[in-house]
Amino acid sequence: MKRLIVLLITTLLVFTMGGCGNSDKYTYVEIDGGYKIWASSNYEGVLTIPESYNDLPILEIEFFSSHYSRNVTKIVGSKNLEKINSWTFAGRDQKSMDNLMEVIFPYDANLKSIDTTAFYWQTNLKTIVLPQEFEYFGDGVFERCFNLENLVIYSIIPPQIDGDIFNSDSTLISNEYWHTKPNQKFTVYVPNEAVETYKQSEWNEYTIKSISEAEFIE
Repeated sequence: MKRLIVLLITTLLVFTMGGCGNSDKYTYVEIDGGYKIWASSNYEGVLTIPESYNDLPILEIEFFSSHYSRNVTKIVGSKNLEKINSWTFAGRDQKSMDNLMEVIFPYDANLKSIDTTAFYWQTNLKTIVLPQEFEYFGDGVFERCFNLENLVIYSIIPPQIDGDIFNSDSTLISNEYWHTKPNQKFTVYVPNEAVETYKQSEWNEYTIKSISEAEFIE
């Protein structure tokens, strides 16, 4: 229901705002300083988020998980993107983005925040790499991500967590059955000089290691 309300509000905004458009793959909505996009076509394999549209940066994304993206296995983030909105890559049913395994952002990307339940029910998701400017995780951003093993964060400052990255408040309140426990192999990899800082922060409940120990990083 919450997602439906968000979708309806966003759809209304598309038709009431002057700056919007479509291409073969995306719907574009103009926002302050650039564009927000969501998926409107079929995708397979590696999905690379575009950098710009009409010579303006793409700053936000949402609604990428649908029957359009069933066969996406890897997402490569753009340098310009600053925000991933709630439910953007949520796996909802058998027609959703349910084969996603990797999300990789460049070290010097501008991504700063990932909102509530953005990767909800991505049960095949294994690795996420986030840039040095990253600052914020929304509540339950990795809820039902049972196979998530590797979270790489290049920021030397521990990002803020709004609640619990594996459980949203609404889920915990409604039914204990839905409580998500991190995969036993779940590890947070951070810059070597930041390991102790993370261990003394709200991230201390997770295994913290130096990025230099992450053999899967090329």
